[in-house]
Parts: sequence; C-alpha cells; structure tokens
Amino acid sequence: LVAIEFGSQQASVRPSGSDYSLSNIRFKGNYTNRISAAQPHERLSLNGVEARLQGQPLRMDVVMENFAQPTLSLSAKSRIDLEVLSRFYLPDTLESMTGSLLVDARINGRAGDPAGWVSQGTVEAAHVTLKLKESPVMVEDINGRLTLFGNRLTVTQLSGKAAGSDFNVDGTFDNVYAWLLSDK
Repeated sequence: LVAIEFGSQQASVRPSGSDYSLSNIRFKGNYTNRISAAQPHERLSLNGVEARLQGQPLRMDVVMENFAQPTLSLSAKSRIDLEVLSRFYLPDTLESMTGSLLVDARINGRAGDPAGWVSQGTVEAAHVTLKLKESPVMVEDINGRLTLFGNRLTVTQLSGKAAGSDFNVDGTFDNVYAWLLSDK
C-alpha cells in the first residue's frame, strides 16, 4: 500500500517569458495505490483547489480512480479568459483562442464507457474566437449558454460567425457524451 498526502498554499505558476500567472494556488490532495490481485485500488484526489488566473478565481475538485480504466469526477467553477488560459494550455488543434467562459459544472464518467458520462451545470461563452491550425476558417464572436444535465446538452442562443457567415443555434442534444467520445 502506498498512501501519500500532499498540498499547496500560496504557490504560483508562470510560463517562461510570460506576464501571465496562475497564483495563490492552494489545495489538499491524496494518492493511494494498493497492489492486490483480488482488490487493486488506485486513487488520486485534489480537493478544494483554489487559484487565481490573472486575478480571476478558479475553484475545482478532481478525483480519478482505477488508472488502467480511469473513472473521473471533476467539478469546476470559474470565469476563464481564454487568451490567458492559452498561455498554460492550448489544444493541439487550435492556433489561438480569445474571449471568456463562465463555468459552473460537474462531470463524472469512466474511460471506455462513452454512454456512462453524466454532467450538470452551465457554461456561458462571451465573445469567444477560435482559430484552427492549418485552416483559414475562424469561428468568431461566439456568445451563448450551454446547459448540461445528465447526458443532455441544451444550447441556448448560441451565436457567432464562421467563414463570414452568421450562425444561431438553439437546441438539445441527447446522448451527447456517447456521440463525442465514441469512435462509432
């Protein structure tokens, strides 16, 4: 059995050569790993994570179990400036991102089980612009609200521009995680 408790108070992370920082990082965490043929157990937990990303508060909790086929539980609450976030993490399909997201959501699921993911909460987009790598198309000025409940995504007054055309979306997508996460 390996059991480790750890934490942080008043830590900061600043990307090399950047003025942006993730500051006042504090959390408590624990890791356990029991090697056993009958009942193996792996668990990583980060509780009460709080930080400030360029002055905006970020709060979240993360629990991951069974690393071979992970089960993940994540809750987050924050206003996120996407340009600042891109200095810390930028998906490899994006060249740039700007705008802001207001997130208050929870998601739970297990890898390899696309239909088993559930969520609850909201994500509000304000003036979001995404530039895809190796593509001249930009998706600009995205505004709207996404509501998550169970395995359903409801889109309310989502608008923006793509390839010079305006778009507006209102609707409900059922079984959204199976669609997003399944290779079928």
